[in-house]
Amino acid sequence: MITTIDLGGTRTKFGLVQDGNVLASSHCDADSGGSLAAHLKELSPRLESLLQKSGHQLADCSGVGISSTGLVDSDRMRVLYPGDKYIDAVDFDFKAWAES
Repeated sequence: MITTIDLGGTRTKFGLVQDGNVLASSHCDADSGGSLAAHLKELSPRLESLLQKSGHQLADCSGVGISSTGLVDSDRMRVLYPGDKYIDAVDFDFKAWAES
């Protein structure tokens, strides 16, 4: 199972996916003009709640899939240019966030 996050401009959608099937999903308002780091900090407990409600644990997740606007270097897992959304995304370490 993987955790998926779609960092939209108006809403952030997130869910749990296993073998191509959506097990659970939810969304919250996005503050795309603000800080990505702060938004993901607020998102973490929502993800934990989604896991609990669906009868899963974080240990059940084998990875995180994140979609973001802008230009992304998928090899380095870095946003190169965020457009006008989440301006701190360029310096954000997605890998470290996902591992923590």
